[in-house]
Amino acid sequence: MLLWVFFLVTLTLSSVSHGSLPSQPLRIPRYADAIFTNSYRKVLGQLSARKLLQDTMNR
Repeated sequence: MLLWVFFLVTLTLSSVSHGSLPSQPLRIPRYADAIFTNSYRKVLGQLSARKLLQDTMNR
């Protein structure tokens, strides 16, 4: 138990010292990936809705 407490305290202290925000070049690709993922999900949702509507109309 004491070992776990020591480990958690050490981990917390090390993450605080390295916890600064990433530099700007590292954040831009993540932002671009998020835009792509959101757009892709939106397109998939539209295709799904269109297919559901077509199936409903064909009944």
